[in-house]
Amino acid sequence: MEKEQYEAQIKALKEEIELLKKKQTYEIKRQKYGLNWIDVPEAFEKDSENKIPVLEEVKEKSIKNDDGKPTHILIEGDNYHALQCLNYTHKGKVDVIYIDPPYNTGKEFRYNDVRFIKEYPDGTPVSINSPLRHSYWLSFMKKRLILAKNVLAKNGILFVSLDDNELANLKILCDSIFLEQNFLGILVQNKGNAQNDAKNIQKNHDYVLVYANNRKYENGKEQHIICTDNEELKEVFLDSENNQYYYKGAGIVTGGEGGTLNARENLGWSIYYREETNDAIGISDYNIELAKTSNTEKDVYKDNVELLNKGYKIIRPPKKGNKLGCWTWSLEKFNREKNHILINKTTNGYSVIKKEYVSSDEVFELDTKKFIKIKGLRNIKSIHNYSSSAGTTLLNDILGSKEFENPKNLNFIQFLIKSIHNKSSTILDFFAGSGTTLHATMKLNEEDGGNRQCILVQLNENNICEEVTYERNHRVMQGYTNSKGEQIPGLGNSLKYYKTAFIGQNNCKNANDDDRTELAKKAGCLLSLGENTLDEICSTEYYQLFTGSKEATAVYFTDDYEKFDEFKEKVAELATKYKKTFVYIFAWSSADDFAYEFEDVPNIQIKAIPLPILEIYKSIYNA
Repeated sequence: MEKEQYEAQIKALKEEIELLKKKQTYEIKRQKYGLNWIDVPEAFEKDSENKIPVLEEVKEKSIKNDDGKPTHILIEGDNYHALQCLNYTHKGKVDVIYIDPPYNTGKEFRYNDVRFIKEYPDGTPVSINSPLRHSYWLSFMKKRLILAKNVLAKNGILFVSLDDNELANLKILCDSIFLEQNFLGILVQNKGNAQNDAKNIQKNHDYVLVYANNRKYENGKEQHIICTDNEELKEVFLDSENNQYYYKGAGIVTGGEGGTLNARENLGWSIYYREETNDAIGISDYNIELAKTSNTEKDVYKDNVELLNKGYKIIRPPKKGNKLGCWTWSLEKFNREKNHILINKTTNGYSVIKKEYVSSDEVFELDTKKFIKIKGLRNIKSIHNYSSSAGTTLLNDILGSKEFENPKNLNFIQFLIKSIHNKSSTILDFFAGSGTTLHATMKLNEEDGGNRQCILVQLNENNICEEVTYERNHRVMQGYTNSKGEQIPGLGNSLKYYKTAFIGQNNCKNANDDDRTELAKKAGCLLSLGENTLDEICSTEYYQLFTGSKEATAVYFTDDYEKFDEFKEKVAELATKYKKTFVYIFAWSSADDFAYEFEDVPNIQIKAIPLPILEIYKSIYNA
């Protein structure tokens, strides 16, 4: 009887323990690490609050140079609404985002709190003593960074300049949006002009937070994003298994004093390799406890005799002095990604190195061999000396007088853009300020023959967008006379100037048929920007035609199809001149019903409007 009672008690205790474990697990999962702040709704102008954002071209500000260089984009308006538009036109297309947002120092940052808009009217700076100071700034940044992530390419990169006022907060915020594993590091800009009136530590440096959109974006392989300035040639080889080029990278042996087996117990596994079949297997064949006390390989490792009998050779990490070494990769990673490893026989055994894959577009032939120009990956310095006063001096040289406080250093922005090894990248700056990012993009293209395209977004508060951002780059493109009376030749390039605008009487979630009809009529700039066919060559009451360097876009934007036959003729003409023509047609659902109308027209792609635009906007609205 006592035995049965004890067994019942034991069973009851086990059940109680399991319940406690489940409760504890639930509590742990419920707790989230991260920032907590009062999320403050942002008040916008009444015209934009419940309407649908679009872009309208300001044609008189267009800059056209027939020099074969890129056409860049300047959007005047609140960057939140501009980013909504770019979420349609450039979703997943932007390679580099650089922003220099308000630092929230208590002087320059303004936020319209929708709850207190009557008490705190538009244009009131956020005081450094405001209890909601950080909440305003975080609410402001979070919305914009989420939209920014959507436009980044899968291997895109984000640079954010700021000082120590919001550095800690922004790091945690970006960790939550871009994920902590995509944090690449912090760069330090030594500005060279210490504040001599500082009460404590002189602050003569700013920071740049650097994030990848997805650090492991292709077959689980980490993308090497950041480079240094020193280019070198690397011979590349074709991997027949995946038809990709690679160069021979670094080994996977842990260096330094800490690279020993007793310091990193989980990294002491062995590679069993058979040369005849180029087959490699990672196996854990060592005793962890013995590894802590012994440096004798025969004591620590136990050979897999079965594989040795099949002709496999053992490769183990080389010793560090008289201590057993270890790998940089875990056993699981090696077996998962061993097709990214190259094993070569050497005089002392075998070398185990990484294959660093590269784009075939960058490969060129030299003396019957193939090479790529690379830079010292992963070796970028964290501290860079770029004077902040140099940005002001240059801007004054271009515009003739001081028009803007604290413009960024041109060479520093060039350095950031150049650190991305892609000369045809799309670059976005949605806190454009004086327009340094566009200037840096054009100057870098001039120096290395690149074809980078830049998109700027700037609010026209105090006429900054028109009189500083636009005017600076207008002069840089066309040429100007500096403060010394010297004529500075223009860099060429072209530019399109857009403004954010709003249509309809309802937001995207509640859009009615009238709103949809108006959106279709006003979508031309969105569509042409999305296809990078920026030159409008024809506009009627029924359709618009746009062209680019190699492609064209045709838009039939009304449900009155009286001129549709005429439109088809225009599309056929474009198809004979351009590599591809994108045909947008007003449709209440899909554009499939119009496919037969263009059966004889080659190289076209038919799409519907306006529903795809509304779907993108709805996803933003719901988020």
